Amino acid sequence: MRRVLTRPLRAAVRATSGRTRWQWLWRRLHHEALLGRHFGEGDFHRSGELAALQRVHASLPDATVVLDVGANHGGWALEARRIWPSAAVHAFEPAQETFDRLVAATKDARVVCVRAACGVEPGVGRLHSVPGLPGLSSLHDRDLSGVNLTMTEVEEVPVTTLAAYCEQQGITEVDMLKVDAEGHDLAVLLGAGALITEGRVAAIQFEFGGTNIDARTFLRDFVRLLQPRYRIYRLLLDGQEELNYSEREEVFVATNYLALRSDLLT
Repeated sequence: MRRVLTRPLRAAVRATSGRTRWQWLWRRLHHEALLGRHFGEGDFHRSGELAALQRVHASLPDATVVLDVGANHGGWALEARRIWPSAAVHAFEPAQETFDRLVAATKDARVVCVRAACGVEPGVGRLHSVPGLPGLSSLHDRDLSGVNLTMTEVEEVPVTTLAAYCEQQGITEVDMLKVDAEGHDLAVLLGAGALITEGRVAAIQFEFGGTNIDARTFLRDFVRLLQPRYRIYRLLLDGQEELNYSEREEVFVATNYLALRSDLLT
């Protein structure tokens, strides 16, 4: 960073960095830098997910299979349906109340709604939630005391794997997979098995952030699973920035990533 600073700014950095009295300033700059890098923007219309869909569409204009794991009320699934009107869109949502709203929202869009969570193994899971905030529901009992919230509700939900589901449905290739599983994203990808290890999923969008603290997973885990078959990008408001992984990129503030199979980039 210092190479691109003017001489007065370099002098200011040298005079204030590492100094106790200036930590208030560096904390503020750190916070603003994260915002500038687009960490912590979870709103669908500002998260960069629309730009990611458009990028994948440019490479796959005739997609036939799209999977949405953690579909919530169906906003992403409906946008995928709009972009690929002839694709089969499968939307997974485990919470009964949220699933009912998903079905209602997508009933005229020919979206296949599946009431299930996805993970490494099929079975039954315990879905933890904060009353009135279904968007935070997770298979991990999250510690949200820092924001004065507690996951006091628990619902038993069916769990499947993407590998098993796709085999049952006769799906051998997936054009785009979107995962927003509140900390369970890595487990979802691991449960896809050969679909990912053999590159039979063309594009993968996943979320990483504070939920991964509770899940005890790291961005490095995603990198090791997906590279070198996929190139990974962090979503920005109007595009994507390729991930050049280092420990500094382990930022536990919610953001979304897009993994593209290497052949889509040629």
